[in-house]
Amino acid sequence: MMKPTIYLCFLLLTSILFSCKEEEVFSDKYDVYISGTLRGDNYDYRAAMWKNGVMSLLNPDDQYSYTQSIISEDKDVYIIGYMETTNNESKYVYWKNGEANDIDFSPRAIAVDNHDVYVAGWEINNGLIPYIAKNGVLLDLEIPDNGGGIVGMKVADGSIHLIGFESIPDGPVYAKYWKDGHLETVMPNPPYYSNFTDIAVSEDKVHIVGYSGDENGARKGGYWVNGVETEINFSPRYIAIENNDVYILSEDATTYTKNGKTIVLPPSDSPSEQFASTGFQVIDGNVFVTAIKLDNQNKRLGSYIWQNGEEITPFLGDEMGVDFTGVAIVEK
Repeated sequence: MMKPTIYLCFLLLTSILFSCKEEEVFSDKYDVYISGTLRGDNYDYRAAMWKNGVMSLLNPDDQYSYTQSIISEDKDVYIIGYMETTNNESKYVYWKNGEANDIDFSPRAIAVDNHDVYVAGWEINNGLIPYIAKNGVLLDLEIPDNGGGIVGMKVADGSIHLIGFESIPDGPVYAKYWKDGHLETVMPNPPYYSNFTDIAVSEDKVHIVGYSGDENGARKGGYWVNGVETEINFSPRYIAIENNDVYILSEDATTYTKNGKTIVLPPSDSPSEQFASTGFQVIDGNVFVTAIKLDNQNKRLGSYIWQNGEEITPFLGDEMGVDFTGVAIVEK
């Protein structure tokens, strides 16, 4: 197990390195939060959060833990993940401003609306069962015939919008969408498989991105607005809406589109390398992307964050042992 002193040294090193860049990178207008996981030997993981480059560990017991994603609401920051304690407890949690709150199932999405906290995901119980809770209380949710799970969520105008999947035993997965607990058809089950990857709600429009696959594993990207599909020529991972502008980030972090216009990102300059998008936020027209670099065996090689295509944490590039899992930008 990696010793606490090693983590403290890593924290100090990252803080020192970032302090040299802070004036160049961060403005007086935003706080930049990143969720992530430090990976030690033998799967010895630690959940972590960075605020403007200064790292803090989320599990005070210095035990196994990891993060899944991050969001912000007003000035509050929420991170979902998992942690173990020195009392041999293991639990799923969400951290609000660094304070852990227990969750009764495996979380994959979190949303906050009018100070109510919604968490969604799944539980393994003779298969996968989708779950959603509001302030810790389970809500009614229609379950697909073969079970499944939730992977994304938005709460807007009093309605809860969920994306997830139905998992066919020994077969494919099919993308699913719920509104206020009820399944609604956005994409009919294709012959092979399908997946929704992100959702956004703006005014009266529900925006969903995802893809379907054929018998050879080739993917066809799609973007749906209130159920009407537009085909896109890449596999999408995230979507963001700001001032009626629609931003869609590719799964491999090489490009994003703004209203259909393609903007390239640094990974596009390294076609021999692989990247996976892990976070996406747009604020005041500024586009923030987090990603991890992978080798051909899917081994993690480093984490990156770009603002408008410029890398803003160069000291973490190619730093093995750090996985960014998301980004949240908060106005000061």
